Amino acid sequence: MTPTSKLSKKTWTAIILLGFAGQLAWGVENQFFNSFMYNNITPDPRPISWMIAASAVPLWFAKADKSQGKI
Repeated sequence: MTPTSKLSKKTWTAIILLGFAGQLAWGVENQFFNSFMYNNITPDPRPISWMIAASAVPLWFAKADKSQGKI
């Protein structure tokens, strides 16, 4: 077994800030796309729900494979 190296505070700060920035960008993108779809394509909320479900399914499979040690 090899010893693990610890991450510095600077590295952890960068990881956390980049994670927050990524989440913010993802939220803005989803809000913009949902508004665009509702205003320009169809006012029916079902396609937005389908889009969200379609983006969640691959993530679920990826997490299920990762939890079983398959990548």
